[in-house]
Amino acid sequence: MVNRHSILNLRRRRSDVKIEPFTSADIAHLPPLQPEGWLPVGPYYEFYVKASFCHPVKCLVDGRVVGIGCAIRHRSTGWLAHIIVAPDYRRQGIGTLITKWLMDFLINEFQFKTIHLAATPMGEPLYRQLGFRRISDYVFMRDGRLKDESHVQTVSFSRDLRDAALAMDMAASFEDRSQLLEPHWSEGRFVMNNGVLEGYYLPTLGEGYIVATRPEVGLSLMQLKHRNGGVAVVPEQNNVAMRHLKENGYIEYRRGTRMIYGEPLPWRPEMIFGRIGGNLG
Repeated sequence: MVNRHSILNLRRRRSDVKIEPFTSADIAHLPPLQPEGWLPVGPYYEFYVKASFCHPVKCLVDGRVVGIGCAIRHRSTGWLAHIIVAPDYRRQGIGTLITKWLMDFLINEFQFKTIHLAATPMGEPLYRQLGFRRISDYVFMRDGRLKDESHVQTVSFSRDLRDAALAMDMAASFEDRSQLLEPHWSEGRFVMNNGVLEGYYLPTLGEGYIVATRPEVGLSLMQLKHRNGGVAVVPEQNNVAMRHLKENGYIEYRRGTRMIYGEPLPWRPEMIFGRIGGNLG
């Protein structure tokens, strides 16, 4: 059962605690909330405000924006993303209030039975209290470089690839993420074998999404992505990708925890050779 004491105490102490939609006008309030070591959150919230399947909110205490968060809605599954609390309001129930509000929104408004998020070490205990459980770690690796020795040929996107590409993403994630993927097909690179799609790389989607049905194809697309180095983030279950990165000088430097609330999904992390991001898996 969720412990609501901190929320109740906050409400007793503060005369005006509200959860409201986050709008483009609120972008100006983000710098004081920016967590150290994170990528700038402004561009993410600019995207959330514009995307019809994203529902960003802010928490106001006495008129001040002290916390933010976003619910991301796929066809039948949801993600919680970028839940951030101002440093001077942490451990006062703000994070719990935002998270529970977003969960209730997805469950009550859309009848979602599965919600994901990626947790930092600071946030994981809170999410466990709310019923989330760990299903994987995302492994962050850097300081290496992959040689561009791929013999796999890639092709540009054509409309006849769309259904196969969506089916491959569904096989990997077990989520219908078509609204998210659609704007990024045109910049993607696709690997075909005798007329069958075996993998693709979407460089403009988040951190650069790579999905493949065969390890050889996934590694080749990783070589395309990381030929100049850069951070690689893969699920811990993708042993092929992790081993290849280590063999080419990459060093693990941190992890993020993928968590789930509700019904589990039969996702296939061994197909993912580059995640989209902590906000989307």
